[in-house]
Parts: sequence; structure tokens; C-alpha cells
Amino acid sequence: MAPTTFNDGDPIDASTLQSLVTEIATLRSSIPSGTTAGTKIDLSGATGAVDTVIPKFWGGITKQVSLTPGVRSYFDIDYSGAKFVGKPTSITLTPVSKDKNETMGVPSIVSGSVSQTGARGQILGIGVAKTITIYFMAIQNPS
Repeated sequence: MAPTTFNDGDPIDASTLQSLVTEIATLRSSIPSGTTAGTKIDLSGATGAVDTVIPKFWGGITKQVSLTPGVRSYFDIDYSGAKFVGKPTSITLTPVSKDKNETMGVPSIVSGSVSQTGARGQILGIGVAKTITIYFMAIQNPS
């Protein structure tokens, strides 16, 4: 193993340099080549290291949804731009309406509609007829 520091004036011999070259080669081999954002870097073999895998997040806004009191309306959620490798593990929905038009049902995901690129939602119209949009965030936790 190479010394942790080189002292000014100390001789540098071939074994010290070879040890340093070996450590650099070991370090280089442990770094994945061609890593990009979103690349999973596994540090499980390193002593004291923690595996860190960051989930993918994707947010957006649906097209306008018309609500009529007492009628269920459906809307599509498109997160194809996220390029998830599978279905998201969570989708959060937030309805947005004009001032004084806040009364409506709670938006939800239609069971069985979630795919790798989108999902279908539903919401019940309550109060007065109105047009809303739904802000969403899809999250894919690594497996």
C-alpha cells in the first residue's frame, strides 16, 4: 500500500510508485464507465459505505377536466417523458381550481390503470360546474 503522503525530500523508490499505480488502477476499476444522471452506483462492497439509489420524480399537469355536480369525470396522466423502467411506485394528485370553486371530490387513480408511461384518474364533481386541472407527481423508487 502506498504511503498516505509523500514527504518533501524523501526518496521515492520503485516499490512505492508501483504501490501507488496499483491503488490508482484499483480505484479506476471501481468507477463505472459512462455513468450518466440516474446511473445506479453500487457501493455495497466498500467498507463503511452506504448504497445510495435515488428515485426518479416526474411532475406535470393534466389537460383541463370539466366537472359537473354528481358526475364522475376521468382524466389521463402522462408521465412518458420520465422514461421509467417500470410502473411508478407512487402518484400524487392535486386538483387546482379558480377561486371560490374549491368544492369537488378527491381525485384518485383508477385501479389497474397505472402503466410505465401513464395512468387514468377520476374525480367526482361537487358544488357548481367548473373546469379544473390536476397537478401530479409520479415517483419510481428503485427496486
